[in-house]
Amino acid sequence: MNNTVNKGAVVCLGELLVRLSTPRQVRFKQANNLDVCFGGSEANVAASLSQFGVDTVFCTGVPNNDLGESAIGFLKRFGVTVHARFVEDSRMGLYFLEHGAGHRGPKVLYDRMNSAFSQLITSEWDWDEIYSGADWFHVSGISSAVSDNAANATLFALEKARRAGLTTSFDLNYRSQLWRYVCDPVEILRQHVDHVKVLIAGREDIQKCLNIDVDGSKDTDAYFENLAQKVMQEFPNI
Repeated sequence: MNNTVNKGAVVCLGELLVRLSTPRQVRFKQANNLDVCFGGSEANVAASLSQFGVDTVFCTGVPNNDLGESAIGFLKRFGVTVHARFVEDSRMGLYFLEHGAGHRGPKVLYDRMNSAFSQLITSEWDWDEIYSGADWFHVSGISSAVSDNAANATLFALEKARRAGLTTSFDLNYRSQLWRYVCDPVEILRQHVDHVKVLIAGREDIQKCLNIDVDGSKDTDAYFENLAQKVMQEFPNI
């Protein structure tokens, strides 16, 4: 673990996943093999920002085995500083991707229950050290959906970031398949958004995660402007 955090760094929290995808555009039932890669919503943000020259720090939990080490090594190739907790007797979260073709969209299947990240306890981390020199903290609703424990860990990290004076950004990123693991997303995510300065969300995200909607045609600029105004009225911290 590299403890150096450069001034102006962006800190991300999220799960490193093993991605197993069908080659070319074949369907799951047609595939005889799957391509293996590592990824995850917040990990992709950290790697992308690093390629633009931004110092990035990624916080996660991985199993204490070769697969966990490989996932961390993969992310470090992109210049990301990784703070990882190695969780004994745990597993990597998986997601399976079937690439779309033509009018057929992609399909994703998740297998993330009881993963190392789902068992993470961020209150045990030295957030003063992690946030020292950093300007920004980013996380998404995907992390909160993995387990009750992960939702609490995400909220704790957001609260610490806000108190440390970092700009906090949150991508609601609603995934119906994941929210079966824990309780109502509205109950959880409204607490999270209380600590957020920059909210990234589409119409469905706002409806399903914050239970906010407005009247009017949903495909007009006026609808989205009114929806954004209502969100900021309910969450003036944004």
